[in-house]
Amino acid sequence: MDYELIFLKIPAQNIVLLKFILESYEGLCVLRTLNSARGEVVLIALPDTVETLEKVLENLESLTGFRKIPAPSKLDEDWLLREFFSLNTSSTNSPETTNLNNSQEISD
Repeated sequence: MDYELIFLKIPAQNIVLLKFILESYEGLCVLRTLNSARGEVVLIALPDTVETLEKVLENLESLTGFRKIPAPSKLDEDWLLREFFSLNTSSTNSPETTNLNNSQEISD
């Protein structure tokens, strides 16, 4: 299964606000905090929800103060990204969006 990653930098005090708003759109995406001190988060979305997610983000940008950033060079600090996904950067994606292909099986 493919996933789209959108990396954001957001004022640390607004991470929870963004998370709660995005969670209210059930199934839209998962927000993972990569570094709370630096306000770095990643949104993990299915390809068929990315268009809707982008529209929601347009409306939340001024409220939460986030900006899109390139994918950090080191993502293995997040256990979910490290354990369950192998990174496959697609040339059609912008630097702020990365395609993930779930190529590992989850073991018990």
